[in-house]
Amino acid sequence: MPLKLTVDKLEEIPEALRENYQEKDGKFVLAVDGLEDNAAAQKTIENLRRVERERTAEIEKTRKEIATWKKFGKSQEDIEKALSRLEELEEKNLENKGDFETLKAQLVEKTQEQLKKSEKRAADAEAKATQIEREREQERLESVLKDAIAAGKGKLRALMPIVKQFVEIRREDGAIKYVVIDDNKEPRRNLEGPRAGEPMTIAELIADLAEQEEYAGNFAGTGNSGGGARGGAGGKQPAHGIRSHKDFGTGHDAARKIEQFFKSFPTVEEAQKAFDALPSS
Repeated sequence: MPLKLTVDKLEEIPEALRENYQEKDGKFVLAVDGLEDNAAAQKTIENLRRVERERTAEIEKTRKEIATWKKFGKSQEDIEKALSRLEELEEKNLENKGDFETLKAQLVEKTQEQLKKSEKRAADAEAKATQIEREREQERLESVLKDAIAAGKGKLRALMPIVKQFVEIRREDGAIKYVVIDDNKEPRRNLEGPRAGEPMTIAELIADLAEQEEYAGNFAGTGNSGGGARGGAGGKQPAHGIRSHKDFGTGHDAARKIEQFFKSFPTVEEAQKAFDALPSS
């Protein structure tokens, strides 16, 4: 029996040969005459054995694979075809991944288009809501002006378009305020009286109009019927040059033009009807 160069336990060696082993670094090494240090030789031997074990395992693995393929009746050519098919599937998988990216991009684009449409619908709805709110604000303003004109004993149809020229709807701290303005769109202030310098109210505006000669005829008890120059027979509209609401302008000038417009008709009813029929621009 060949002697082992190194053993972990001395009991692994026949008793008659144990005297030939020396303990070194926790192991028992065969004492060979002329060989003082066998560490390098031992390392080389271990490396060779490791390589041999790896090769043996690879061979065994190959044998098993061959046996498996043979078990299913597959030849080397079949194996090569299978490997080629596998490569095709991998390439197809990459193509499918590319198709997925394209589909994803199309989906993102479609989603963005739908989002834009939704945003537009929301914007349109908001604009519509804003328009409705402004119309309601105008209706509320007209109601306030109607009450103020009635309280001032004024003629509603004649004075309503005049007074509206001097009143604006404004928002301050989220609240709606009716502001009497001058020709420069600035808040109009009282020039005299106990409230001199204070912003003019709608009631004060109407009282001021009643004291002005050009508007006095539109108030009861002034002694002025406000007849002025009337239109010709048959109620035909005279050539006053007004073709739309825009032609009236703004401020005091607009108020005067509206007054003249109403006076150019035989009756207030006809004037109001013509005024309402004018286009906005």
